[in-house]
Amino acid sequence: MLRLTLFVLCTLTKISGLSGQDLERYSFSRPAMGTQLNIILYATSAQKANEASKAMFERVDYLNSILSDYNPESEVNLLYQKSQSNTWVSVSDDLFELLNLSKKISKSTQGAFDVTLGKYTRLWRQSRKEKKLPSVGELIDRKVFGYQNIRLRAKDKSVKIKNPEILIDFGGIAKGYTAQQLLILLEENCIEHALVDFGGDITASAAPPHKTGWHIEVNYGEGKGEVSEILSVRNLSVATSGDRYQKIKTNDNTYSHIIDPATGLGITKPVQVTVISKSGALADSYATAFSVMGLERIKKFVRKPKNQNVHALVSYVENNTLKVWKSPKFDTFNTAQK
Repeated sequence: MLRLTLFVLCTLTKISGLSGQDLERYSFSRPAMGTQLNIILYATSAQKANEASKAMFERVDYLNSILSDYNPESEVNLLYQKSQSNTWVSVSDDLFELLNLSKKISKSTQGAFDVTLGKYTRLWRQSRKEKKLPSVGELIDRKVFGYQNIRLRAKDKSVKIKNPEILIDFGGIAKGYTAQQLLILLEENCIEHALVDFGGDITASAAPPHKTGWHIEVNYGEGKGEVSEILSVRNLSVATSGDRYQKIKTNDNTYSHIIDPATGLGITKPVQVTVISKSGALADSYATAFSVMGLERIKKFVRKPKNQNVHALVSYVENNTLKVWKSPKFDTFNTAQK
């Protein structure tokens, strides 16, 4: 009933003639989920904007208490303790929804995206701290993963983990999912022009008043060869993933923080992927998956009719030369092409 009431109030506000000229721009920022969360929104008053920001930050803290693998008391970490006996465990709506979505994405990317790689990602954090690669024995010891091990029962929002040694890491999707939830919260509070920037992964609702879209800068390449493009998007998400920042250099190789399930190690080929998709969770997870998949698999993926709304830019180094591939419609969002 509350959602219906809010919908009616928002509709009446639009009918009453409230226009972009009555809205003011407000911005908010704070650390969240291991990065910086920046929010821009347009509201009728500072009070309305502040109330919305308070609700959003509370929602972020709540989701972090569910999804964080750093917090030993988070719901996802407590799930392991409850599922040791291979029984069904009731979980929150958000945890069930994200596990369900993650499984679908894993299946569509043939396992290139997999939230059950938690043992490998924890090992990578240790390796990054110590600046050395894990041993073969350590990799074998952690070879316990596979999204197929997670079973879901929709009728009572229950989860069963078939292998109790599985560890879940939502690092490749949690920020995108959270950003999307924040826009839903804003819409329920009659705020329809907003942008959420989660450490560079961006989810946007309707364009700013009197604008055709939100302008988002995408950079790829390094040094003097760096290229910058400006995208214009609305009601879409843009996420970038790659080896540009978090990596380990050893034995003449560079290992990214993005884990390749086939090896248990970070990917070694210099690559950066930017994805435009209809939701934060999809853009975030596809950017991670594409970094692992390789160019030919990416091309095959975006050519499928069901993925026609997934757009990608892939930059990589081959023979010491920067190369760029874009999916057919990617440049329709490029302001230089308009």
